[in-house]
Amino acid sequence: MTSLNRIYVLFVLIITFMFSFSDKASAKYEKLIYDFEIESITGEKIDFSSYKNKIILLVNVASQCGFTSQYDDLQKLWDKYKKKGLIVTKKK
Repeated sequence: MTSLNRIYVLFVLIITFMFSFSDKASAKYEKLIYDFEIESITGEKIDFSSYKNKIILLVNVASQCGFTSQYDDLQKLWDKYKKKGLIVTKKK
C-alpha cells in the first residue's frame, strides 16, 4: 500500500469516526430560566415566567462598588433592542 493510499484510508477512518458521534444531544432540565425568581437591584421581585418568549440578558454587576459605568452601555443596548423584546435585568 502506497503512502498516499494509507493517508486516504486514515482520512476516511478519521471522518467516519468523527461522524459516528454526530447524534443530536438533548438536554432535559428540571427547571428553565422561566421557573426562577430573583431580587432586583431595587429589592423588587423579578419573576422570569413573565418574560416567556422574550430575549433575556441577565447581568450580574457590582452595583455597590461605585464602578457602574457599564450601566450606560446596558442602557444603550436596551434602548436599541427593547422594541424587539430584549429584557435587560440586573441582579444584585
